[in-house]
Amino acid sequence: MEDELNIQVSIADRLYPIKVNTTDRPLVESAARRINAMITEYSERYAFKDKQDLLAMAALQYSTHLEKLEISRKEDEKHYLEDLLYLDKLLSA
Repeated sequence: MEDELNIQVSIADRLYPIKVNTTDRPLVESAARRINAMITEYSERYAFKDKQDLLAMAALQYSTHLEKLEISRKEDEKHYLEDLLYLDKLLSA
């Protein structure tokens, strides 16, 4: 079992306590920095009055990116399977 840490991450000027695996700490902290950078970018670009709106926009952007990655992964898996089936057919002949 990996060691767990209690850390606090700051997102949109609020602290959130979170328990993470030691190995995940850099990932969580990096993700929080990226979210904060996106919030800053949105606040400079658009006239939102509420940080909730900025968080929603950041969540939407990251979710859209994740959806694209999932679609790409599924397409890659399909191509790999087709290649494996083709190789299996060649080896079985």
